[in-house]
Parts: sequence; C-alpha cells; structure tokens
Amino acid sequence: MAVLHSFERVGELFADGILDPDIFISHRLPLAEYENALGLLGNGVGRKIQVVPGLEAAVTPEGRARS
Repeated sequence: MAVLHSFERVGELFADGILDPDIFISHRLPLAEYENALGLLGNGVGRKIQVVPGLEAAVTPEGRARS
C-alpha cells in the first residue's frame, strides 16, 4: 500500500529541500488567538493552521503581519 510508507518519503522531500513546508501553512496565529484558529479549522478554512506560542500577531502566508 503506497500510503503506508508515504510519511517517510515526504519527510525526505522536506529534508532535501524539494518541498517547502511554508507553502502548506495557510495561517500562523499567536496562542492568544487559539479560539480563532479553532473557528477557522471548524469552518474548513485554510490548509494548515499553525498556533505559535510567542508570536505577537497573526501572520499571512507571505510572512506579513495581519492587520
């Protein structure tokens, strides 16, 4: 079954720089906005929502602070 060993292969692709993990993260939110992150998840918004302790403000996929 191809899915059985896909995790290792994807890890290799990330490690080799073939895949950029940043393109998979659609939202980065500070821990203070975890409720917003859960709301986004519940509404099916985004690809990967990352909650980052210590982050001061939410960040767009392009790395800019969200206003």
